[in-house]
Amino acid sequence: MQHHFVRIGPLGDWVVCRAVGGLAYSRGDRVICRTPRGVEVGEVAADCDAGAEVTGSILRAMTTEDEWLWKRLRRDRAGWIDRCREWLASRGSAALLLDVDQLFDSGNPVFYFLVPPGPEEAGLIDELAARFERHARTKHFAKQLADGCGPGCGTRDCGEATGANAETGRGGGCSGGCAACVVASAGKRSVPSVRGGE
Repeated sequence: MQHHFVRIGPLGDWVVCRAVGGLAYSRGDRVICRTPRGVEVGEVAADCDAGAEVTGSILRAMTTEDEWLWKRLRRDRAGWIDRCREWLASRGSAALLLDVDQLFDSGNPVFYFLVPPGPEEAGLIDELAARFERHARTKHFAKQLADGCGPGCGTRDCGEATGANAETGRGGGCSGGCAACVVASAGKRSVPSVRGGE
C-alpha cells in the first residue's frame, strides 16, 4: 500500500497519508485527503516508508471540478481575514490572526495566530468562526452543491416544473447552466462525495 508525505494548510503542515485503493501519486500532485481536521486539499511531497504512523488518507487526485470548487471557496479570502482581524481589534483582543485555513468539506475554519487569544477569551474562537462563516458563506455554498438549485439540478429537467413544483409551475430556478448545476452534473458522472466513507 502506498504512503505519502502530504503538505496541507497555509503553513505547510505535514501529514502521512495512505492512498485509498493503493494508487501511487507523484511529488507535486494536488490531492483530496482526509485528515483529523476533515477533508482538505493537499500536495504530495514525497513517498514515505510503510512503517510511518499514518494520520490521514488520500481519497483521490484533484479533478477539474475540485479545482473549481476550491477556487470558489477561497474567493475573497484575503478580505475575510482582514474583517476577522478588524473584529478582533474591536473586541479589544491582543490576539494577532496570521491566517485562516478552509477545509474542502466546508467544515470549521482553522485559525492560525501569531499571538493566540488569552485564556480569558475562551469563547472568542467560536464567535470568530461564526463571523468568518457569515462572510465566507462556505456552509451555504456546500448546501447548494449538495441540494442543487432545485428539483433535477444537474439534469436535463433542471428548471422544469416537476414533482412538488408542478402545481406552482416553478422549476428549479435556472436553465441548467448555474454553477450548482455544472458541479451537480459532473458529480453525477464521476465525482464521489467527499463526506462519504472511504
